[in-house]
Amino acid sequence: MLRLIVIVLSVGLADSLDPTTVGPGLYLALGAHPARRVFRFAAGVFLVMAAGGLVVVLGPGQLLLSLVPHPSHRLEHWLEVGVGIALMLGASVVWGLRRRLSQRELFRATPSRQRSSLWLGVGVMTVNLPVALPYFAALAAIIASGRPLVTQAGCVMLYSLCFVAPLLGIVAVLELLPHQADARLDRVRELIERHWAQVLAAVLMVAGGLVTALGVVGLAASRG
Repeated sequence: MLRLIVIVLSVGLADSLDPTTVGPGLYLALGAHPARRVFRFAAGVFLVMAAGGLVVVLGPGQLLLSLVPHPSHRLEHWLEVGVGIALMLGASVVWGLRRRLSQRELFRATPSRQRSSLWLGVGVMTVNLPVALPYFAALAAIIASGRPLVTQAGCVMLYSLCFVAPLLGIVAVLELLPHQADARLDRVRELIERHWAQVLAAVLMVAGGLVTALGVVGLAASRG
């Protein structure tokens, strides 16, 4: 169980640096009632991600699991290795394209979008979910674990919470440091615009290495 939680946390936190969600969150922090707007945006993102993950885990996931009702620990560990390698490959691709990616302007929220930040979060995540490869890799590990449905659903919710953690961090800054929030978030916004691709590549590589190491250690232990 601890292994599965480590995988969910590491992949979820790495995936949370997605600029298509962090970018809008930073720009929604501008203007009136910023904490409320960012929180609603985070809620929209969380709802779509959690609902999509639950559909996969409780639907097709259980159908596939029924074909292998008692997956071996070796299969689970091999899947961990596969997830880790996929994350490291993704990190390599992001690093190779880092200059081109860093030149892209992050999403800027227009006033009309700011008034409906909940639905903006729903829309952004609905578009991004089908191509959220780290999320589907984590879902595969969750399903292959063969844990009870309640545990698998809990892991989906934990991943979704990790994914919106940067947005909740923005809300915390806005609430706890209202007079310093603009200056602090401006620095974060500038840093992300310049270096988000490098940071994302580094975090994906670390998370991928951790998950791969867990899988390799598990395979070695199962042979013993």
